Amino acid sequence: MAAGKAGGESAAALYRIGIRAELQRLGRVQVVEREAIDEVLREMNLGSSDIADARTRTAIGKLLPAGVLLLGDLMPAAAGDKLYMRLVDTETSGILASFTGERSADGDMFPVCQNIASQIVAKVIQKKPLLARVLKADGVNLQAGIGAFHGATEETRFVVVEKVDDASLFPPPQEKLVGKASISALGEDQSTFVAQWSDGVDRNPAVPLWIKEER
Repeated sequence: MAAGKAGGESAAALYRIGIRAELQRLGRVQVVEREAIDEVLREMNLGSSDIADARTRTAIGKLLPAGVLLLGDLMPAAAGDKLYMRLVDTETSGILASFTGERSADGDMFPVCQNIASQIVAKVIQKKPLLARVLKADGVNLQAGIGAFHGATEETRFVVVEKVDDASLFPPPQEKLVGKASISALGEDQSTFVAQWSDGVDRNPAVPLWIKEER
């Protein structure tokens, strides 16, 4: 998060800490520090300017849990602070959402961080729901590549859908809801789910099953 003028760096750091702590408490969005991104770039023999390349953004996006970056600017003033945050899609560089927060000179910083963090979580779930193909199915027990690394918790709600994984089809076929699922064993990057199949829905064994976060 960049500060709008000299002397605002410490305030920007406090906002970063506050928003990060609240995101960690909410549990859905994994926080990736700037140092971690710099390390990824170094390992790929790239500089920060190379992020402008679409292929680079796609590669980085596949390494980040939610495929999004959170960028922000702080504009401190005598009357108080104004905070501008942006959620950026790492694969397209498009802005998924923008958030603003204001704090009076004698106001508490925490409610601002709390409000922005809750908006971030809601928008990430809406724009980037967790989604993974079912790797193994045994009755109601399903395994899929969604875990704590991706921001999932045992309380995260999921649905089970049938979906054809073929990017060449246009328009893409519609997903078919076939049930709901909950995590029975949370792993780091793969979990076991228990499915509750929808009544009266005929499942097609030829179509792959997917676990998808419920919005």
